[in-house]
Amino acid sequence: MRERIALIGAGRVGSSLAGALHHAGLEVEFIVDRDAAAARAAAALCGAVPAVTLAALPEGGPALIFLTVPDDAIAAAAAELAAAAKAGPGTAVVHCSGSLPAAILAPLRPHTRRLASMHPLQSFAGRKQEWRRWRGIHIALEGEEETVVLLEEIARRLQSRPFRLTAGAKTDYHIACVLLSNCLVGLYDAADELLAGVELPAEEKRAMTEPLLRNAIANVIASGPGAALTGPVSRGDTGTITAHLCALAAERPGLLELYRTLSLRLLKLAEQEGRLTLLQSEQLRKLLNHPDE
Repeated sequence: MRERIALIGAGRVGSSLAGALHHAGLEVEFIVDRDAAAARAAAALCGAVPAVTLAALPEGGPALIFLTVPDDAIAAAAAELAAAAKAGPGTAVVHCSGSLPAAILAPLRPHTRRLASMHPLQSFAGRKQEWRRWRGIHIALEGEEETVVLLEEIARRLQSRPFRLTAGAKTDYHIACVLLSNCLVGLYDAADELLAGVELPAEEKRAMTEPLLRNAIANVIASGPGAALTGPVSRGDTGTITAHLCALAAERPGLLELYRTLSLRLLKLAEQEGRLTLLQSEQLRKLLNHPDE
């Protein structure tokens, strides 16, 4: 394919996508960002023309425009694109939000019906060499059929693994992504708080906990959550859990609800796996739901 491509938004996702498209042999002509330095940096990754306004785009627009702006800026960017008449009937406009459907691009419907979303199931921490992080990842696609077919071809050129989502499935999909990525960071931070009494440098603490974290993730990926489940909930250890609840209530009440909520989820999993007797399940559920009784 030799589509003329423009990217609006030169942040982490936009910059990495620009580099990935370039290394896949796809031509990115324009990078637009209000931050001139960001536009220049992203354009340098793919040989594109940097710009700070949509005026740089040709009348009728390129064949393909990616909106790689923050979620809360997508609707406004679509409206601005429509007002500037930079998207014609043949232009495909694609945003990269994981939570929002293609319908957020509705301001463009009078100009083009080719609207879709493309979300990489990946986190991007910086700009250098980030284009490599598109290789081998799954990419969620949703929207108008012709555009989704085009995006499937592009994803394969990026050496990614495209799959389709319905608009109605996007919110649950994105919640799952947040739990696996962002909330995992929060969980790690909570554990780090609890390790305050361990007198080791921060780097050594991370090295200490790394095998535990890596092995837990590896076991879930290899065998699924049920088979990977270990710990006091999985064996019905009410004594240990009672001690944990008491310690948190007394010393770290801010973490108590987190512990109870996650433990109840583990209890459900342990029950599904047949790990517990009926009595153990009842005792644990009562303890976690009513710790003061």
